[in-house]
Amino acid sequence: VSASDGQSGLNQVRYSWDSNPMGTTCTSGGTTTSNGATLTMPSAGSHTLYLCARDNVGRVTTWSGTYRWDSANPALSANGGNAAWTTTQKKPVVSSSDSQSGLNQVRYHFVNSTTNPFNATCTSGGTGTTSNGATLSAPTGGTRLWLCARDNSGRVTTWNQTYNWESTKPTLSLTNSSTTWFNTN
Repeated sequence: VSASDGQSGLNQVRYSWDSNPMGTTCTSGGTTTSNGATLTMPSAGSHTLYLCARDNVGRVTTWSGTYRWDSANPALSANGGNAAWTTTQKKPVVSSSDSQSGLNQVRYHFVNSTTNPFNATCTSGGTGTTSNGATLSAPTGGTRLWLCARDNSGRVTTWNQTYNWESTKPTLSLTNSSTTWFNTN
């Protein structure tokens, strides 16, 4: 809080979160504070701070502003992943949400690696962007799906899972023709 009065002097500073019980005289309601004090938001989410300052001759100045605090990382996952091999293409569906500031971006990448392909802020890397409910198509072979989500406050979650499937039959060949006669077993 920054409050001052260069003439008669500062008499009182009061504040309140989300309602203004201090009235026009700034003599009651809210919580008394002082110049230079640090105020703590009551909880995560969006809150309006109301301030009033009164000088020694009764003049009052009021101020209000909205503050937002996101305390939770985005939720992020996809279904259908496991290390078991199948012959059916795996099509994971992305599940992403953020209950506080909202999602800003979700990125994805299929790669056969346990190394995270995204930068720390989830603003680059990987194949591209996707969204909640999107169906992705795993490429054939052993692969890992990497996802990262960034919310509007910059909080990041990274997730990965294995998706293995194959679409080709095994190959088979012989070095000698089956129509050739042999004199040994």
